[in-house]
Amino acid sequence: MALSKRKGELAANDAREAEETTPLLGGGSDAENGIGASTPAPPPGNPPPRPQARPHLEPGGHGRRPRAVWRGDDAAANAQAFSWFAFAGNVGIFLGPIIGGFLADPAEQYPGLFGDWAFFRQYPYAAPGFAISVIAATGVVTSIFFLEETLDEEAHKTRHQVAGKGEQLSMRQLLRTPGIPTVLLVNGAVMIMAFAFTALLPVVLYTPIHLGGLGLSPFQISIYMAVQGLSQAIWLLVVFPPVHKRLGTKKLLAVCAAVYPFFFLTYIALNELLRVGTPAAMAWVWVIGPLAAIVGPGVSMAFTGVQLALNDASPDPHVMGTLNGIALTIASGLRSFTPGLTTALYAIGVRDQVLRGHLAWVVLMPMSMLMWLVIPKLPNDKQPTVATDSDEESDL
Repeated sequence: MALSKRKGELAANDAREAEETTPLLGGGSDAENGIGASTPAPPPGNPPPRPQARPHLEPGGHGRRPRAVWRGDDAAANAQAFSWFAFAGNVGIFLGPIIGGFLADPAEQYPGLFGDWAFFRQYPYAAPGFAISVIAATGVVTSIFFLEETLDEEAHKTRHQVAGKGEQLSMRQLLRTPGIPTVLLVNGAVMIMAFAFTALLPVVLYTPIHLGGLGLSPFQISIYMAVQGLSQAIWLLVVFPPVHKRLGTKKLLAVCAAVYPFFFLTYIALNELLRVGTPAAMAWVWVIGPLAAIVGPGVSMAFTGVQLALNDASPDPHVMGTLNGIALTIASGLRSFTPGLTTALYAIGVRDQVLRGHLAWVVLMPMSMLMWLVIPKLPNDKQPTVATDSDEESDL
């Protein structure tokens, strides 16, 4: 009798353990899995049990591991990682023109070495193209042999076992998710500011002072843009992570949006001071110029901030690639006409002296202010929280 009673207890324990494991494996109906079932009341006189994180089935693991499931990514680690990503992009932007200028028309630049090469005389810009091909090839090779795969196949299979077929968000559903249209709008606004300024800056630096520019020589332009590129890299790598940790994504984007109009205004002020040309005005030029070249590029933190905002707005890690693909498609569309439209607008202002040649800046300033209206509507920054039993059951 005692032995059979013990076997009955063991069988009951196995049944209870199977009920806990079944929802994680995706088998059975909601009633069979215990989802939505009423929780038995605690015995009289005993306090109700505190909610605890259940042991979670580790994707790719070999069993159930007792651990607390944290919702949301490590914001500090993400900010640091994306700042390195943006820094690498700025290094490329900084080195690309230098490499291209160094290799362009080698027969003319280095007649002692390539003066007799008929190929380089016929195709003076072939050498930069070869350099780009080699750099792209190194990217392919390093990606194949050294880049780790980010898709966890086991986790992907587990998710489909849990969620069932046909439950992944479509693109239409993703675009209708609360917060997604807002973050895509902010991303588009930030990209417009970036593309417009990148196209406008070298033209403004070269345009004569009496027409609305700064009248710099090619050598001065290269030095100015190199200083600004280095400053932008430092802002993204050194300043962005601690500022993001303190302010969060929404507040950081709001600060960048507030600074953008003043950043554009510095180039109007520089031109007006140069037109005056008095010693006092030139002294102010040496104050505002370094501010524009060194402090102004801090607005570039918006580029990394909006990427983090995209990740925060994603309703599911498995659709993050789709969301980023939509954002990149929008950015590519904006890139197709924003630079040309901005420089054409500046040319009209310079030719007809509309607003003393500052038409493009005056148009961009209120456009950057529009972000003030949209950024407060962004989804709140994700914070890591411990999942309870009810949280996990609602996900299933």
